[in-house]
Amino acid sequence: MLLVLLVGCGGGSGGSGGSTGGALAVTSVEINPFLPITTAMEWKYSGQTDSTIAEEARLISGVTVDSLLYPTGNREYYVTTSDAIYLRGFYLPSLSVPGV
Repeated sequence: MLLVLLVGCGGGSGGSGGSTGGALAVTSVEINPFLPITTAMEWKYSGQTDSTIAEEARLISGVTVDSLLYPTGNREYYVTTSDAIYLRGFYLPSLSVPGV
């Protein structure tokens, strides 16, 4: 299976943004061609013994999100609609910056 995730910023600089202040109000749908994952799926990368897994959908700040959990503990949170996928956040349990 090939899974390709594209992430982009739609942050235009103009316009009023409407009553939501420019925030995108979307909720995940159950099956989406842009993020066709289930909790039974896992990915193993070269040289890794642990898997990246798809977690159960969860409610965060009133929005249902899908998440991918990496062996490092990092998580990516996505919201999907019937015609798009949105990256809602990325969680890093720890951050190491060499040389700083």
